[in-house]
Amino acid sequence: MASKDTTQRAICARGKKFDFAVGYPMRRYTPAEKAVLDRLGENVAALDESLAPELEDQFLQRFFELGAQTRTEWMQWCGFHYSASCCIQATADLMKAKFSKGEHQKGRDNAPSVAVIEPLVDFIPDIFKQAGLDLEVLPESWLLDEKSFQQMYTLKSDAIFICLPNNPSGFMMSYKMFVYLVNFCHETGKTLIIDNCFRFYTSPEKRYNQYALLSRPGQEISALMIEDTGKTWPMKGEKTAFISASANLAHDLATIMRRTIAYPPTLTLSLANGLMALPFHGNHVRENREILVAALNPLGVDALSPVGASMAWLDTGPFTGENFADRASQVGVAVVSGSDFLWNKSTPAENHRVRVALPRDVEICIQAMDALRGQFQP
Repeated sequence: MASKDTTQRAICARGKKFDFAVGYPMRRYTPAEKAVLDRLGENVAALDESLAPELEDQFLQRFFELGAQTRTEWMQWCGFHYSASCCIQATADLMKAKFSKGEHQKGRDNAPSVAVIEPLVDFIPDIFKQAGLDLEVLPESWLLDEKSFQQMYTLKSDAIFICLPNNPSGFMMSYKMFVYLVNFCHETGKTLIIDNCFRFYTSPEKRYNQYALLSRPGQEISALMIEDTGKTWPMKGEKTAFISASANLAHDLATIMRRTIAYPPTLTLSLANGLMALPFHGNHVRENREILVAALNPLGVDALSPVGASMAWLDTGPFTGENFADRASQVGVAVVSGSDFLWNKSTPAENHRVRVALPRDVEICIQAMDALRGQFQP
């Protein structure tokens, strides 16, 4: 039997009393959010379908404003899909088609390839592999500072794939290092692919206009930006995902995506627009992190991810990640072993990691941490 990946583990976690494995929000609606949901059916029933394109424009305008991004002429085209995973599949198909046509990096004549950040949720490298792309490892540490970044010049791949903030670590590139990355891609001709599904958990002071940096006149780069609502707003599994593509990739990507979806579902767009019109509800994530740290630090378990990240990336100290996850499961708490994010290889230290999703009700987090404390205390 094949080993479990993060998706399979998330499915298994559905029956647990405390599900902290799934990355999207699992919490009660606020009164304002519930009011949006209560009005949803009536609003959609009354909607003239000829006005659906206006819903799309409204969605994109709100999304970019909330993310402090600018929709530039170079990155103007946006294609909707059912989920970020579907967007990544479309991206893999595009890379295979584009670089199989002989558009490789200079000096390369083998299969199309992509350099993928590590750690990273494991199904993403799997999607690229299944599309016939060769993979190259891009350690997250290479993006930390100027000295480490010099190792990027050893990469031979046609494209680079990163996640910002990263899943599972919560790592976010600084403005300075993001400029370095864009300049690197312009210099080398590499395509830059970024999964931004967790962007709204970045602290406001750490946000910068990524789209503007990708589109500097005379220095535009080949780029794909994957965006999604599913990790931010409690939409009960409904998602509004899309890809923004640079002008040189838009036509080919549109051809691929329209084989699967012509336009986003009106119901989902309406729900997303209603929720995005409300103030962002994220204080519970910070509060849950404090609860987690207070409960687990005495056990020798430390949180490595930054404050504000929607995931807690834990150093499990005396426990391996697998052992911690298994013992947590025995008391009804589902978390994900870090080995599922170390898709290429791991050191002994890296085997002592787990990921805990924080967008949960505070009361549930308190109960789950009490259960873990009882399970792991000597």
